[in-house]
Amino acid sequence: MMTFDEMKLDYSRKNIPLPSKDSFMKSLIAKTESFIKRVRWKVFFFENPSEREASADEKYGFRTSNTPPQNLALNEFENDLYDLVSGIEFKADKTEFQKKMTKDIRDIRNSGKVILPADKTNNLYKVSVDDYNKLLHDSITTEYLKRPRMPSTKNQQYLLSP
Repeated sequence: MMTFDEMKLDYSRKNIPLPSKDSFMKSLIAKTESFIKRVRWKVFFFENPSEREASADEKYGFRTSNTPPQNLALNEFENDLYDLVSGIEFKADKTEFQKKMTKDIRDIRNSGKVILPADKTNNLYKVSVDDYNKLLHDSITTEYLKRPRMPSTKNQQYLLSP
């Protein structure tokens, strides 16, 4: 017998929790590197306008996978920007709402169950993995039947026949 345990959330499922420090720093470093690449390309094409026309014909509007050349005038700016990113400090203060969301996320990840939305309501239900797989299998096989396997020659004939 399948058991559906109702899961109550006292807030909208559209709320976005705060990321962890590691994931935030990875994202920030990636965006900083992307910004520096774009600035390097802008400076390169500003100093070498003839290169812009030559590169536009070859790429058909797609971005290049090449790295931009370093510019000595930008080195100090880049170092300051990297120092700024590496010197970020995080506050440990979280509101009660953020703590509740973090706790709920931890409970969902550690529950070992599948969370299913209801059809016409905003309710969520917890179901074990085995029950979910059985429910999914039964739902699919009510409308679709498994076809018996045919030998490979018949498969080829079936695919080639009109």
